[in-house]
Amino acid sequence: MRTTSPPESSDKGSPNNYQSITGNDKVSLIELKSLANRMLPRDSVLRTLLSSEPDFLPRSEAMIKIEIYVRLLYKEIGQRGV
Repeated sequence: MRTTSPPESSDKGSPNNYQSITGNDKVSLIELKSLANRMLPRDSVLRTLLSSEPDFLPRSEAMIKIEIYVRLLYKEIGQRGV
């Protein structure tokens, strides 16, 4: 798989202009943010947090944050009784 740079700001939101990114490059949070907007309620802390993140993060930073996102998701699911 080829590593790429994040798209320029002008084509940031286009799903056809990014690929999965590996190594020390940046990873895309675009699909995760979209999923959170579609699936989580408006008062969700996780949805608000994800919405505030940039579209691309360095891989090491993204891995740490994803662990936190998963913990928040489980907490929110538990509170809603799902």
